[in-house]
Amino acid sequence: MLEVITMTERHATTPPSGKDIARLMRDFVGRFIETVRMPAGNTVRPLAAYWLAPDGILNHVRVDTYLCPRKKEDGRPLVVRISVNHYALDDPEAILKRMGWRPFLKGRHHDSPGWSFELSVLPEELRAFAPWVASLAEAHAAGRDSVVGPTPYPCRFWNEAILHCNYAWSSAAWRKVQEFEKRRGRRIE
Repeated sequence: MLEVITMTERHATTPPSGKDIARLMRDFVGRFIETVRMPAGNTVRPLAAYWLAPDGILNHVRVDTYLCPRKKEDGRPLVVRISVNHYALDDPEAILKRMGWRPFLKGRHHDSPGWSFELSVLPEELRAFAPWVASLAEAHAAGRDSVVGPTPYPCRFWNEAILHCNYAWSSAAWRKVQEFEKRRGRRIE
């Protein structure tokens, strides 16, 4: 059973600690694994979820801190990034062995998944996006965008065709970063 992590009232004025963020990331990975309807597992270092698509290709998702408040730069928002198939895997064979997926292999497990996606969100939004990212993975496996459900929070997508979109932000995370950059005299598109 997964521990439910929520942002406390103290985080309204104080950014979450590194331990809080690590728990949120672990929670996301666990929830993703519970939700995706393909063989799935995880590693701790790096913290990532892996799944084997029906075509035998190994896919992965991880969460990293994208922007973090700094003492020198007051007001910098905390934003985390969900990265699907964005990073090259160091040792896919070791992952396949550890997950026990050899019986599922169809000879294509070394192929690139052929798609990647990055979604930047606020920490308090992270948990809710796990089932949505799982549905995106299933949509790519099926080749049908109709499998993807609505996002749990409003998002800004850089391509309306979801199976061809590589980059998105939650509206709240985008707004916070824009406000921060505006205070610094910068504009982002």
